[in-house]
Amino acid sequence: MSRYVTVNTDMWNERMFRKMPRSSQDLYMYLFTCPESNQAGFFRLPAEDLEARRGKEALDDLIKGSPFYMYDAEYELVFLPQFLKYNAAKTTNQITGVNRVVAALDECDMMVDFYLAFLKYGGKKAVKMAEPRVKEYVAKQAIYRGTKEAEELATIITAPLEETKQIQNKT
Repeated sequence: MSRYVTVNTDMWNERMFRKMPRSSQDLYMYLFTCPESNQAGFFRLPAEDLEARRGKEALDDLIKGSPFYMYDAEYELVFLPQFLKYNAAKTTNQITGVNRVVAALDECDMMVDFYLAFLKYGGKKAVKMAEPRVKEYVAKQAIYRGTKEAEELATIITAPLEETKQIQNKT
């Protein structure tokens, strides 16, 4: 099945992206558009598949990570933190679709990273619409992180939807 993603040319002007080695930029573009990618920018990609398609250097680069991509080798999950910046879920149906995609993945610490990005680029409503099992897991993991952003995420993701509307009105 064909699907479309927006490849926003502004990323080429981002300082972090320009400073990345060319091989890392190429890897990011591959991950952004590969067949496994989805509307969340958070997907399963076995290491051997990436190595077979892009070579050992790309696999090593992915495992090393960057501000533009993260890899969890245990669960074989890729997360593209900047993906939602350029492909934000804006409608209720899009937000629901993104949350369903994430709920189908194995629970791992990167879910906190995903929901921090989803909060940043999708807003509180997007995070509040997470599946109940995911909300519980992400809230616990976020609290363990102990950062201000993660604690805020834990508060928002566990608040009832009506309370979230009140929080949004105050900000």
